[in-house]
Amino acid sequence: MAPHRAKTSEVWNHFTEIEHEKAQCGYCSAKISTTRGSLSNLRRHMKAKHVLIPLNTNTRNAAAEIIDDPIMAGCELTQGPSTSQSTQGPSTSQSAQGPSTSETVPQTTAGPSGTSRHRTNGQTTLSGYFNQTKPLNVNHQKRIDHQLVKMIVKGYYPFDIVEDQEFQCLLKMLNGGYKLPSRKTVSNSMIPLLYHQTHEKIQVLMTNCFAVCLTTDGWTSIKNESYIGVTAHFIDEKASLQSVCLGCKKFEERHTSENLALFLKNTVREWNIENKVAAVVSDNAPNIVGAIRDCKFRHVPCFAHCINLVVQNGLKNISHVQKKVKSIVEHFKRSSHAQSKLQEMQQQMGLPPLKLKQDVVTRWNSTHDMFKRIMEIKDAVVSTLAILQCDVEQLTVVEWQIVEWSTNILQIFAEVTREISSERYVSMSKVLIFIRAMNDTMKSFQNNTALPNEAQDMVTTLLEKLNLRFSSYEDNEIVTQAALLDPRFKKMAFNGFNQRKLEVAIDQLKRKVCQVTLPGTANATTSTIVENPSTSSSSTPSTSLLWKIFDEQYELCQTSINPTAAGIIELDRYLQEPLINRFEDPLTWWTVHKELYPRLFIMVRKRLCVTVPCERLFSKAGMVITEKRSRMLVTKSSQVLFLNQNL
Repeated sequence: MAPHRAKTSEVWNHFTEIEHEKAQCGYCSAKISTTRGSLSNLRRHMKAKHVLIPLNTNTRNAAAEIIDDPIMAGCELTQGPSTSQSTQGPSTSQSAQGPSTSETVPQTTAGPSGTSRHRTNGQTTLSGYFNQTKPLNVNHQKRIDHQLVKMIVKGYYPFDIVEDQEFQCLLKMLNGGYKLPSRKTVSNSMIPLLYHQTHEKIQVLMTNCFAVCLTTDGWTSIKNESYIGVTAHFIDEKASLQSVCLGCKKFEERHTSENLALFLKNTVREWNIENKVAAVVSDNAPNIVGAIRDCKFRHVPCFAHCINLVVQNGLKNISHVQKKVKSIVEHFKRSSHAQSKLQEMQQQMGLPPLKLKQDVVTRWNSTHDMFKRIMEIKDAVVSTLAILQCDVEQLTVVEWQIVEWSTNILQIFAEVTREISSERYVSMSKVLIFIRAMNDTMKSFQNNTALPNEAQDMVTTLLEKLNLRFSSYEDNEIVTQAALLDPRFKKMAFNGFNQRKLEVAIDQLKRKVCQVTLPGTANATTSTIVENPSTSSSSTPSTSLLWKIFDEQYELCQTSINPTAAGIIELDRYLQEPLINRFEDPLTWWTVHKELYPRLFIMVRKRLCVTVPCERLFSKAGMVITEKRSRMLVTKSSQVLFLNQNL
């Protein structure tokens, strides 16, 4: 049907009028109502069904380019029949068949009415936007470069990822104007630059911090190179626990106490924190313990490492059972046929498809995990071994009972290790509670007459080693004061211990608090601990005869309250505060109450910054220095580890 009037709206570039108050879409052949000449339905249809096609274009070449563009490959333009790549729209006589299938005519297209229209040269199509090659400005280029380096060091990617063709294609699709740096540029320029920038930021943090806890440990890479890492933990003025890596450097000297002490002294001197070290956490190796003492620092044994040593001693009582279980697991790990049979057996028995876990000496809790997993699929393992008739020595009924009991016995140690190994939360204040929990659990198993003899011997050994390694923690000032200063625990952390231990701990903390001098004040007064400091008045004597006598009495009263009394008042008031929920963050509580207890908050920054795990850094170091990165220079490895921890 011929149009009654000229179609001037751009929407008619996409539709053909087929009958009175009806129009047909040139892409999906849908028939849309145009009652009373309204074009709203047509526009709405384009926005809903053909969102990728510009409405205001006077040509269909844009739609064709979107379809042809490899970037948009797979994008569905319509929900109707697929459109051709023609630039010819449907004429009046072709309305029932949809868009024309004729050859594409360059530079010229025909609209639905059959009239020839020329492309507007100045208009940018969607594909042209993605394929733009206009160079980026310097700031934008630097921001993308920074994110690229951050991705490489945080995600353990090789430097030559920038030479990967698929990665280059991806970046070109995302932004054709970005110039990807070469591998050498990343390695020799960008990473060192980011390292120095990050080093300066960390230097500012360490200068402003009040007290730090250092954790240190050694590690040997796959290149047989020895590294020593040092991590600092501190609580900032906002009562937030921060952890930064001060360095992970190659150590070529012999690991003697003297050499390690010199390394630690140089590290704290480099970061200017000689007088800020509250404690140093390490494992129990005599050389590092001696080095820390030579530096005149307080040493705190790594709590998780001590637990692992306790467990390893206890496992010696069931070593023959452990060896048998390990050989069974190794058989299924080596044989793909046995592994597939085990999975089939689990499916037949309706068990979850689980794989056995191997015991690794250097991995904490791995023996417990191995026992727990094999007990979960015990029936499938026994049935599979019987069907395969392999030469693996199987467990007896009594030995299966030992494995089951051992899993339950070791559960408490696994839970404590997971809980204590978090660096983002206060951990030292929990130590006393965890020691009591492990002791009580072992005592309950010791009184259980159903335990097999081997399991009973293991419990006895575990209990002896717990007392040997952790009995001194009750007298450690750092441990006891951290527990008292945690608003979740306070005195309750000492439940189950001798009441005398609690009294000694409170007296020790009281002496420490009384020695605190608040910044900017020569003599601390009770005016610093009022709940609303803004209400305190000036102590300047009044010249008024009316207030002269009162002011003199006020000054006399203030001088009679010395810093010692103020510290005692703070501590007594704090200990009478109700406990907060154990799931709450204690540092959040101190953020709110640091003005109320300023002296105690200073002690909090000294005590609650002490974190007890020390081997977290090298769990990531092994992912940085891999077989594919074995040629990486030592200096570069140290920079990558530093950035990985601090970005």
